[in-house]
Amino acid sequence: MHKHDTFTANGRHIEKGTELTVRGIGRVKFLAYVTTDTTDWVDAVDKNRMIRSFKPADIKRVHYKKKGVARIV
Repeated sequence: MHKHDTFTANGRHIEKGTELTVRGIGRVKFLAYVTTDTTDWVDAVDKNRMIRSFKPADIKRVHYKKKGVARIV
């Protein structure tokens, strides 16, 4: 079993904390992409802080949050 902190879905780069919309679950935050010899899945946290696991094919949308620019003083 291998855990990956990054993943690409629908042509978008996903890293820990990125919000996703998943079929049948709703909106979650990405934790890890897990692979084994026979299968692969995505682990994420929902709004109730429960860990959810699902197939990468179930990702409907990858949401990006605008990140602030650090000020140089």
